[in-house]
Amino acid sequence: MCPGSETLTRPHKSALERLSQSETRKQSRPEVVTAERPYFPRRFGGRERRFVCNPEQNSNRVVMSKRKVKDVHLPVGECVPKLQEILRERICHQQLPVRPEGVEAQHKHLLELLRRTAVHGESNSVLIVGPRGAGKTMLLKCVLRDLLQDKEVQKNLLQVHLNGLLQTSDSIALKDITRQLQLENAVGDKVFGSFAENLAFLLEALKKGDRSRSRPVLFVLDEFDLFAHHKNQTLLYNLFDVSQSAQAPVAVVGLTCRLDVLELLEKRVKSRFSHRQIHLLNSPTFPQYLERVRTQLSLPDNFPDERFARDWNGSVESLCEDKLVQEVFQRHFNSSKDFRSLHLLLMFCLSRVSVSRATLRTSDLLEASRLCFTDAKANMLHGLSILELCLVIAMKHLNDVYEGEPFNLQMVHNEFKKFLQRRPNSVYNFETPVIMKAFEHLQQLELIRPVDGPTAKSQKEYQLMRLMLDHSQIMEALQKYPQCPTDVRQWAMSAFG
Repeated sequence: MCPGSETLTRPHKSALERLSQSETRKQSRPEVVTAERPYFPRRFGGRERRFVCNPEQNSNRVVMSKRKVKDVHLPVGECVPKLQEILRERICHQQLPVRPEGVEAQHKHLLELLRRTAVHGESNSVLIVGPRGAGKTMLLKCVLRDLLQDKEVQKNLLQVHLNGLLQTSDSIALKDITRQLQLENAVGDKVFGSFAENLAFLLEALKKGDRSRSRPVLFVLDEFDLFAHHKNQTLLYNLFDVSQSAQAPVAVVGLTCRLDVLELLEKRVKSRFSHRQIHLLNSPTFPQYLERVRTQLSLPDNFPDERFARDWNGSVESLCEDKLVQEVFQRHFNSSKDFRSLHLLLMFCLSRVSVSRATLRTSDLLEASRLCFTDAKANMLHGLSILELCLVIAMKHLNDVYEGEPFNLQMVHNEFKKFLQRRPNSVYNFETPVIMKAFEHLQQLELIRPVDGPTAKSQKEYQLMRLMLDHSQIMEALQKYPQCPTDVRQWAMSAFG
């Protein structure tokens, strides 16, 4: 007790008096019915707890909880891995559009052709022609997705996908057709006299129980032009022949990037083709190209940390408006309008994002562009021996003197001898077999290429060749060549002078 304070005394009450007062309070207290008062659920550890509060306090509590949920801020160490996961999934696994833009007429035409086969049993054949990256495969996948929405079509339609890079012969292709149609047991150990007999047996085995109606089969031939190089074009002949006959409902769809693909077909194959062609042209504008960059690099609205997503999207927008960045994208756009090369560039940029550098910078794009535009032939020159590099310099000198005319080993050897004569004490005096071996190695690396013509079957020393390198590639290789001898560099400078 503090000094000077007054001592307060209470009158002593007996236990009986205190008990009676307590009973009086309980009787005078109003009865509370909790069912009529509002309650709000809260969840703790998966269990719901209910509490009763006054309506005046309700609005304040709800607003505070919303503000806490909305303003969630995650550490940068958690945001960056989540960002890379979302963007890499988007860039590497492109989703099919609801409707392919710019090819609505081609989509409608192809969908109608395949529906005739799948629903009405009408056989068809068609070629989808366009440069690489024009969207041929995407168009076909969109059509198949829309076609298979019909449950009856999904139940009956069979698909066989072949690729000219994988099925390099008709026998390999036939085995793959049997596997994809799941007819290995039906074929068993049977021996067929011809390819046509084998294919007819496979189509006959696909007939339903009434033996009157076959299931429709869709054959997709990717890299169609490579199948034209097979012996006698047996696969193409039989597929087109079936599509022209009434043996079974068959649709043959070929995808190729060669406009002259029909010139590769034999006359008997061409006569059985329907000559339907769907042409695709990859011609986006540069603003559409830049918009694709923004779309691929932007974070979605449902990103866990809204402030981080807002800052990231702002950095992407400012990056796309940078003049230097637009020049880099313009260079890529002029070299290739294929969005797949753009996705590769964006993946290189994304790989440079880290916890310490959580935004995209101009330097990241410049480094990614340098990696994308790396010259493989110039890099290959860095691994050549001194003798092989001297032969390349001699070839380039001959190209300049004779204005691009082809050369042979003997001419290159004579030019190399002139260089050695000016330096009598040079250490580059190699014997002829060694020089010939170095020359053959350059041909294996495809830095030189033989010229087709009458000299193709002549002796190696006199077979005409062409140099597949330009001036800038050779000069860059000389500048970056490790420990390049001074006399060799001076000879190159004087020869190219």
